[in-house]
Amino acid sequence: MLNRKFLKNRANEALQNKYGTAILVILVYLLITNGLPYFTRFFLNLFGSVSSGVFSINLSTSLESLWQIGRISRVEYTDAIASFFKALLSLGPFLLVGSLLLWLAGIIFKLLVVDPLTVGMKCWFVRNSEKPLVTNFNYLFSPFSGGNYLGIVKITLWRSLWLFIWSLPTLVFGSVLMYLNKEHIAELINYLGDYMQKFPNGSYHLQIELDTSTVLLTLLFLIVAIANAILVLVKRYSYRMADYIAADAPQMPARKTLRLSRAMTSGYKMDMFFFDLSFAGWFILLSFCCCAFPYAFWLIIGPRYQGSWAELYKDLRQQAVQKGYTTMQELGYILR
Repeated sequence: MLNRKFLKNRANEALQNKYGTAILVILVYLLITNGLPYFTRFFLNLFGSVSSGVFSINLSTSLESLWQIGRISRVEYTDAIASFFKALLSLGPFLLVGSLLLWLAGIIFKLLVVDPLTVGMKCWFVRNSEKPLVTNFNYLFSPFSGGNYLGIVKITLWRSLWLFIWSLPTLVFGSVLMYLNKEHIAELINYLGDYMQKFPNGSYHLQIELDTSTVLLTLLFLIVAIANAILVLVKRYSYRMADYIAADAPQMPARKTLRLSRAMTSGYKMDMFFFDLSFAGWFILLSFCCCAFPYAFWLIIGPRYQGSWAELYKDLRQQAVQKGYTTMQELGYILR
């Protein structure tokens, strides 16, 4: 049983006279992991709006026609839909290739920049808890120096791969269900089109006849999706210590890192879940207060949150050493 209050108090003590540096660490982390993608999308959208004027005109005209649904005939409605998709497809393969490249760029950016930098941020909070004096800000970028980068990328990539594998049941079952019910899905889309057209002029009851097998498969999918979501959540907590282990021992093999993380969190996953929930009130309150600046609340509660998790890792690490799962030397510490 974790003593949440004790861990938070220890985090507060570790952050005394260093809270400003902790805020700076999180600020730089947010600017790199969220700011760079934001500005990239902004300039890409700006370039796209300038370079595809005809597409924008056609698309806006189609949207304006769609806005008039309920005051136009069925033929005009169908023409508006056709015009909309014709405008959308006017970019041809460029739109598809561009979207695919942006998606791949996002994944690569996460794997090569965001994940290692996350390890660096957690490294700073662990070192801050261990050092009574000033903690070097450069710990944030430690994964990118000293030959640590490749080992850390292997660890975070291996974890991401396993989380993806654990999420496959929902993806596979959902795809199969959509394929088996493609006719009902098409029927639903047609009915929704009728609903959009007739709703402004009065009530319209949407009626679709579904056979028993479709209903049962849909209910089964919901059950599988909920069960799979719980499983993925459990696995996320199982691998939660992998970042901290990577910060301590970046050269540790990826498989061994995940095995050690599972061993450290065994019997504590429910406690870790409630440990996260204990911050929920602060996150909700600060999210409302900082709605104009969506990431500002992280600068307020982030240091205490990350510091508390660093304290939890230290406790689990000590227990793992006592149980013989690992040694402090293996984790990069030199005992004197």
